Amino acid sequence: MHETRVGDVLRSGEEYNGGVVSTPHTTKLVRPKADPHLQAAGERVKAAAEELERLGIADAAGKRLHTDLPTDMRDGVDRDFGG
Repeated sequence: MHETRVGDVLRSGEEYNGGVVSTPHTTKLVRPKADPHLQAAGERVKAAAEELERLGIADAAGKRLHTDLPTDMRDGVDRDFGG
């Protein structure tokens, strides 16, 4: 039969973890506070979407209004850039 001695186990654990700082134990979860960076990023995204809508590039749902390409970017067009 194998004997387990609690005192030896604790001593060896204490020696092994001798330089480790203990952490406080909390019993309840802490609610995160409002993140000002996330809120500011949301405001910037909203302003950019409004700007695209104002310029007529996107509609209110965020879909592009114009999907056509300029003539020099279309497939099969001879591009002459003067070089």
